[in-house]
Amino acid sequence: MEKPQKPKPVHFDFPFSSGFNMEALIVRGLEIGYGKALLPPINFKIRFGEKLVIVGKNGVGKTTFLKTILGYIPKISGEFRLNPLDKIVYFSQDYTPSKSMTPVDYIQELYPLMEVVKIRTLLGQYGITGELAIKTMDKLSGGELTKVRFARLSLETSNLLVLDEPTNHLDKQAKEALFKALNAYPGTVILVSHERDFYKKLTVKEIIFD
Repeated sequence: MEKPQKPKPVHFDFPFSSGFNMEALIVRGLEIGYGKALLPPINFKIRFGEKLVIVGKNGVGKTTFLKTILGYIPKISGEFRLNPLDKIVYFSQDYTPSKSMTPVDYIQELYPLMEVVKIRTLLGQYGITGELAIKTMDKLSGGELTKVRFARLSLETSNLLVLDEPTNHLDKQAKEALFKALNAYPGTVILVSHERDFYKKLTVKEIIFD
C-alpha cells in the first residue's frame, strides 16, 4: 500500500514597496450594495501598517465592501478614500484562472519574459512542483489553485494587501505559511476571514459586519 503523500513545503512571500505615516484608508458613512444597502453606514479608518480583519455571516456584504473600495462596483452613498500612496495587491475569493491554462501559462500571461526555469522555481516555493506545474487548472485542487494564484501575486510589490478569504481550500501547512508571511509583512492588511483560529494570532483590528 502506498503511503499518503505529505504536503510539499510552502513559502508565501509579499514583497514590500515603501511605507508612509498616515491613514491607508478612511471610510465615512459608506453604504454598499446593489441598489439597496446591505449594511448600515460603515465608518472606520486604518493607518498604514495596521492589520484589519472583517468578519460576518456569509452574504452580509464583506466581499461587496472590498469590491466597492477597490472600484469594481459603485457605492450607494457616503465616502471612502484610499491613500494615493497605497500600492495594492488584491486576492479575490471568486476569481478563477482559465481552466485550459497551466500554472506556468498563468505566470507567463503577465510575465511573458520570465524564464520557465524561474517560473517553475517560484511555483515550487508554493508547493506546485513536477507535473503539477504543467497540468491544466481544471486538474488542480482548490488548494493548489490558491497556491498558484499567490505565486503570481508574489511577483508584485505592495504596501496594502486586500485578501478575501485567502485560507479557503488551503491545508494546515499552507495556512501556517500564509500566517507567517502576513505576520512579518510591514504594510497594511485588510483581511476577510471566517477562520478565527487563523487571524486571532495576528495583531489586528476587528470589524464585524452584521
